[in-house]
Amino acid sequence: MRLPSSKSVAARWLILAAQADGASRFTKLPRADDTRDLLGILAAAGVPIREEGRALAITGLGGPPRGFTGTVALGDGAATARFALAWLASGHGEMQLELGPSLATRPIDGLMKCLDAMGAHIQRRGRWLDLQADGLSGGTCDLGDPPTSQFASALLLAGPSMAEPPVLSQRDPALSAPYLHLTRLALERFGAPGVPLRARDGMVPPDATAGALALAAAIITGRSMRIDAPDDDQPDRVFPGLLERAGLD
Repeated sequence: MRLPSSKSVAARWLILAAQADGASRFTKLPRADDTRDLLGILAAAGVPIREEGRALAITGLGGPPRGFTGTVALGDGAATARFALAWLASGHGEMQLELGPSLATRPIDGLMKCLDAMGAHIQRRGRWLDLQADGLSGGTCDLGDPPTSQFASALLLAGPSMAEPPVLSQRDPALSAPYLHLTRLALERFGAPGVPLRARDGMVPPDATAGALALAAAIITGRSMRIDAPDDDQPDRVFPGLLERAGLD
């Protein structure tokens, strides 16, 4: 079974490529609404994007976005919205952001609180966020007991465009550790903690979560299945090994 590309990895790479110095070229980007929405947000903030054969080239700004204005739809992808909000807040401009119907019911206030403490001005009006950005100070922020690791990942991914690196604390960091590790690997890939980030090419790996679900379905239905093996450190990559240890081939 050929797995779809990882939206989680793609979102991290796109946010970092937008801050890098030079053009990053990615192949096998997910054909998903979340990815299309994020590309639309990058373009609305002034990031040049073009097709080059089978690759998509993202020409980074060499730092935070500047001079952006207008209205953009965040869609319903939670990671896309949270990562994009922190990245836009690290820049200089104004934007009205529309939350999709499903996204509007999901947590985002904890992230907004940290961004406000770092210098952003965000007001929520129902499904709309009014952002006035003049750079982020970075520094310390207590996330408390966040409902998702995406709050921390959003701040870390925007960190290269902050005045100082973000220093985050939360009550139970172990729950967020696998996805924060994925975020830190993405940052290292683009040269962090050095700034500006370096452009990088890459092929987005298969989605390990989709693979885990496919294998679980095969077990439930009693069928055999062969899937693409993700070759990176996505948290759900460990699932096939767990099945082997349980005596399943």
